[in-house]
Amino acid sequence: MRSVPPISVIIVNYNGTELLTQCVDSVLTSTTPVLIYVVDNASTDHSLTQLQQKYPVEPRLHIIKNATNLGFAKAANQALSHITSPYILFLNPDCLLTADSLLQFYTCMEQHPQAGMAG
Repeated sequence: MRSVPPISVIIVNYNGTELLTQCVDSVLTSTTPVLIYVVDNASTDHSLTQLQQKYPVEPRLHIIKNATNLGFAKAANQALSHITSPYILFLNPDCLLTADSLLQFYTCMEQHPQAGMAG
């Protein structure tokens, strides 16, 4: 039986250009096990194609493609139905994480179980 990574990352993309791939790169270099859900809101640039070319077979990366731009909230909710990790990070595609960012987030949440969220 495979264990569930402690953190799932949701990235809603719309024409994120190369920033999307850089963002996913930074998450994948995390020292903490993670799953990534990229929800693409019908991008017309090459951001999703570029990501798929770089990561044709990456088991930690899941892509949901929308035919239209559903907006951030609806797109994020699409990914939520797939997640079983105890912690979720909503990450904009123009953000980059350091290798220990997710570990710091996880440690903080574990040390403060009364917290409902962190920013």
